[in-house]
Amino acid sequence: MYAGGDVSGDVTINISGLEEVNKALQDFSARVQRRVVSESLAAGARVFADAVLRNTPVRKSGGAKKFSAGTRLPGFLKRSVWYFKKKKGVPKGQVQWLAGPSGRGYYRYMVEKGHVVGKRLRKGDKGGGRQWVQPVPFIGPAFNAAYNNALQVFTTEMQIGVADAARRAGLRATKT
Repeated sequence: MYAGGDVSGDVTINISGLEEVNKALQDFSARVQRRVVSESLAAGARVFADAVLRNTPVRKSGGAKKFSAGTRLPGFLKRSVWYFKKKKGVPKGQVQWLAGPSGRGYYRYMVEKGHVVGKRLRKGDKGGGRQWVQPVPFIGPAFNAAYNNALQVFTTEMQIGVADAARRAGLRATKT
């Protein structure tokens, strides 16, 4: 299971303990295997996206904030959190789902890691200057907190998917 979106790097989850489910899954076609794994990964990515959504800070000050990319109202970063299936750049035979703020919330890195605001002072200018805005980590802690839950959801969805595929194929599903 792969879940990306953490600004400090990708989060890769290695799954062990699903040997029986994996063996049962090998009895089906590659198309069925991809479907079962993709649906299970989507459920796990949904858990990560929900955790990021709960942790995403919302600017308290009212009104719009103007940037070169347009106007952002409070809650814009929170509304940009989603999960999606990555299609480009994925090696053949692999399925990847990404979770976290989308490109619309491009400034998530500044919120997560901190940034500088204000105008650069020129020679002879008085007052003002640049100030450091403290970081508000929300993506990394959300991924860390949701890890075990996402793994459990993925495992459960894999077991359900294999049982459903067996039922569709007319096979008798065994409990795992």
